[in-house]
Amino acid sequence: MLYGPMAPNLSSLVTASCIMPAVKYGGGSAIVRGCFGGTSCGKLVENAMQSGLRTIDDNFVLQQDNDPKDTFKLCREYLQLIERESNIKIMIWPPQSLNLNPIELLWEELDRKVKQNPPTSTAALWKQETWESLEPANRENAAIVIKCKGGHGPKKNATVLEQFHLRISQHELYPEGDDLVDKLLQLMATEPIEHVSQKSGGTQIKLIIDYPNNLQALFKPMRFPREQQTLPNHFYFTDYERHNSEIAAFHLDRLLGFRRAMPVTGRLLNMTTELYQKADGELLKTFFISPSDNLCFHGKCSYYCDTSHAICGNPDSLEGSFAAFLPPKELTNRKVWRHPWRRSYHKRRKAQWETEPNYCSLVREIPPYDEGRRLYDLMDMSVFDFLIGNMDRHHYETFRIFGNDTFPLHLDHGRGFGKPFHDELSILAPLLQCCMLRQSTLETLLK
Repeated sequence: MLYGPMAPNLSSLVTASCIMPAVKYGGGSAIVRGCFGGTSCGKLVENAMQSGLRTIDDNFVLQQDNDPKDTFKLCREYLQLIERESNIKIMIWPPQSLNLNPIELLWEELDRKVKQNPPTSTAALWKQETWESLEPANRENAAIVIKCKGGHGPKKNATVLEQFHLRISQHELYPEGDDLVDKLLQLMATEPIEHVSQKSGGTQIKLIIDYPNNLQALFKPMRFPREQQTLPNHFYFTDYERHNSEIAAFHLDRLLGFRRAMPVTGRLLNMTTELYQKADGELLKTFFISPSDNLCFHGKCSYYCDTSHAICGNPDSLEGSFAAFLPPKELTNRKVWRHPWRRSYHKRRKAQWETEPNYCSLVREIPPYDEGRRLYDLMDMSVFDFLIGNMDRHHYETFRIFGNDTFPLHLDHGRGFGKPFHDELSILAPLLQCCMLRQSTLETLLK
């Protein structure tokens, strides 16, 4: 307030021309749109920007993140129509991946710099030249993405397992020579166990092992000695799972160059200190001392979880396989597919592929086997299963975010190596009936 003879008329103090709105306690905003090129940023504007259609050519790729307004149904259907009727390609984005969107990196930098010198009004905000001073090139981030072959880049303080998850790409779980694989194997084999619980579902017991730093592994216990084979009169679907089959299958998958199986290692446990003392209530109730004074447990599952099928230490030492966890489904959901060459799982009835001579022709007419890589992937899988003797491949999974043009995960190999001296040729039915195989797979086999 001004006092004295020179004070202006009070009515003039409240006119619009004499007032500048100020932000005192936060609040106020400006909705802007921006663009950038290879070396500099364009101007910020309040309204719609000029169309970029004139820049589109045959190699144009539409890049947008998973913002809800970009991914709602109407927008997705329109973009799918555009992709079918033109040369525009729509880039597939993994979830929670704003670090792959270069404009988001600029918005973050802009926000950070504006907060360093907070404006007192929207007019002052527009006068700042922060946007024009930004450099759009983020070579460090680009190098990380290239190293991950299109996968995620690691966040600050990410655990080894999180870093491994972020390197998963559309065509493999991990790049060739990835140092994180050996780090994961080392951690699962040596880190102290903090908590043990039973994994729900399945016909046989599996445990979830929690380590420090959010590392988790799936534990399958040793049921019987390695040299013990499947009994001649037992069906493939009645045999115990073998922990050593999980370990060997991972290394074989790696040697074949598929890289579609999660890292698995072996470990010798003290059942008292590393299982019994770390188990939760329900699992803990199933521990007991056998007549031979060995510590045993059986858990709860569909078939082989009772006292007669208990897992026992010697007296409390137990070997098992430890498989690293896949990304949680709430982060990266997976789709479950019924395997076309699934067995009947019946003592007398045969599957369709066992009686239909032209079965492969029928499969070729069904998506996703009518185009793309998927049928070749199943040929790889049949070769892989044949080498480990696995007849128990009833389903397989893929990551939803990559659509159909991606690899099937190689999971659950506990029923391999039951008959190591017998070649079960029926496992190769996909290859024999379709008469096709990737050249790279053939070359690897011939080495």
